[in-house]
Amino acid sequence: MLRKGTLSFEKWCIENNKNEYLELWDYELNEKKPDEVSFSVSNKYYFKCEKKLHESYLYSIRSLTVDNSRGPHCPICDSLYQWCIDNNREDIINSWDYDKNEIDIKYMSKSSGKKAWFKFEYYSYYYKIDYITNKNIIIHLAII
Repeated sequence: MLRKGTLSFEKWCIENNKNEYLELWDYELNEKKPDEVSFSVSNKYYFKCEKKLHESYLYSIRSLTVDNSRGPHCPICDSLYQWCIDNNREDIINSWDYDKNEIDIKYMSKSSGKKAWFKFEYYSYYYKIDYITNKNIIIHLAII
């Protein structure tokens, strides 16, 4: 239950023309409804994938309302994995080194400036993710 005078997430969405946030709210996974959550809370709640392709994901309410995030976005849709699928580069997925990388390729942002390990026949190489997704540099990975 909200404290008296606290603006709810639901009311904030309506007042700020962000009804799409309410449509993405996962009513089955969240224990609370948008009208029971403060618009400025840092807690994370489940939102559905915008494209309805992947499972629901956790997202901070505060990042949507106070920090001016671009809105809830599915981490898998925004991942290197999905970029590979969309660009017919399953070879990159197959080269992902699950032993050396701490994160699954499905959760590595396609625009990340981080580096990740990729396995080749005898060696592993460390590549910057945004270099891979840059069309001008992808030629260097053609050997994967």
